[in-house]
Formats: sequence, C-alpha cells, structure tokens
Amino acid sequence: MCDGRARILMAVALVAVVGATVVSPLSAEAAPTSAAITGRVLTNGGAVVKGATVQARRSHGAVTTTHTDSKGRFYLTGLKPGTYGLKFSDHVGLNPCETTPCKKGLSPYFTTEWLGDSATFAGSTKITIRAGDKHTGVRELFDHYARLSGPVLVNGRSATAKDGVVVTLETKAGKTIGSLFASKTFFEDVTKPGNYRIRVSSRTDAFAPFYVTDPRDGNSVFHLDGIEKITGIKIAASAS
Repeated sequence: MCDGRARILMAVALVAVVGATVVSPLSAEAAPTSAAITGRVLTNGGAVVKGATVQARRSHGAVTTTHTDSKGRFYLTGLKPGTYGLKFSDHVGLNPCETTPCKKGLSPYFTTEWLGDSATFAGSTKITIRAGDKHTGVRELFDHYARLSGPVLVNGRSATAKDGVVVTLETKAGKTIGSLFASKTFFEDVTKPGNYRIRVSSRTDAFAPFYVTDPRDGNSVFHLDGIEKITGIKIAASAS
C-alpha cells in the first residue's frame, strides 16, 4: 500500500514538472522592440531613382542610413520607437567621387532635401513609429532642374586638392549661384531655367580665372530650358 502511494505521488510530480516546462516564460516569443520605415524614391516623371541615400534621423539626433535598390525602394529597419525625419540625398552629392570612381547609374540628379520638401530637419514632415510598426507608403518625388558636371584637368592630368580648383556657377549677369572646391570631378545643380556660366579659378593662383565653354553651342553661356542633365563638360586649366 505504501508502494502504491509512492507511485501515485511520483506520477503527479512528473505531470507538474512537464506542465511547468510547457508554460515556461522562457519559451514565449519575445515582443518586438524595433520598427521599420519603407518607401520609394522617384523623379517627378515617375522614373526610378537607384542608389539614392535615404536617412532616418531620430528627434535626438541618431541617424540610420540605407540606399534605394534597382526599383527605387528603400528599407530602414531596426529603428527604435520614436519620431523620425527622412532625408534624401543623391549619391554624388554625398560622395563626389573623390576616392572611388563614379559608376554609371549611381548619380541621380536631385538636391538633398527632407521629407515634406524641406531644407531642414526642423521643417520636415515627421513620422512617429512604435515597437513593431512597419510604416510603408513613403514616396519622395524630385523635380530637380539640371546638373552640370564633368572632369577637372590641370595640364592634362586629373586635378588634385593641391591645385585649389574652385568652380563657380553664375548667372549670365555675373551673380553667383553656387561655388565649390573641385578636384577630379565637379558638379553644379540648377533649380530654375535660365542662362548660366561656369567660372573656374584657383585658390592657390595656379592658373588665371576663366569661363567654361558650353560644348553644345560654342560660347560660355549654358541655356537651360527644361529638365535636363548636362554632362561631359571638361574643365581644362593650364597652370602657369
């Protein structure tokens, strides 16, 4: 009789242990702790923008970066819950091919801007996400006017930082639109139609200032009448 009780008690104890194993918190699925934002980047004409840089900046300053794929899609994953502003930049704008060659197809021509067509994070449209959220449907359209770009040569060789080449975009009347320090390549963005000129000078006075000639019409004025991308403008300076 004692043996029978012992067997019954042992069986009950075994069931209790198995039951504890089944309902153990250790086997429960962990709750999501991150979120994601996805979308597409297109031109105003609906063309896909490949290789664009997309950044999500959290309100306290943390930044997560990704790039659009061959279909213009981007995926910002592993984001902590919070409020974010999205920043869109073209590939060349962030890395003007100083250390690595520019690859064809990775140079879309739009200016850096924040979601909501804003110039700053403070003025941008914000997206608030919670743990487990996947915010989709973000689409950014760009209507950049034109990009002037090309190689920079000094005495037949690629320019270096030591040459101090400065490329300045001016209106036909001589008003400065933008100025940049260039070496192997240069690019200047134009957002409005009109007549423009490119002036080249040197911070080190290696050569005399000059205007670049537009290879299409043989003079120093670039006529921009519509959305276009003018490439292949060679800046060739002769150092004294």
